Amino acid sequence: MAIAPIDLQTLYSQLENVSKTVVHQQQGVQLSNAIQQETNARQVAEKNTAVQQLKNENTDVISVRDRKASKDDKGSSEGKNNKQEKQDQTENQTSCRFEDPNLGRYVDISG
Repeated sequence: MAIAPIDLQTLYSQLENVSKTVVHQQQGVQLSNAIQQETNARQVAEKNTAVQQLKNENTDVISVRDRKASKDDKGSSEGKNNKQEKQDQTENQTSCRFEDPNLGRYVDISG
């Protein structure tokens, strides 16, 4: 079966449209890859800053705890009185607390 001249004419006229379509598809893939890489880089940068912020916050808390522990060592008799008062306060606070007995026993997996 031979190719008719009309078929060649149609083929050549549509060849430009096909090539434009292929180029646009390739550029779309490249663009989506670039966007995805940019998004991943931004997420990694955000995670790194969040970790740095948490490290800075934790060091402040640890230094406060160390100072508080050193004060308790200096006045052990005063520390015992303070501990007794703190226990009394926590007992008063826990007496007003309500808890659900079924809390944490049932897991809803229905989504």
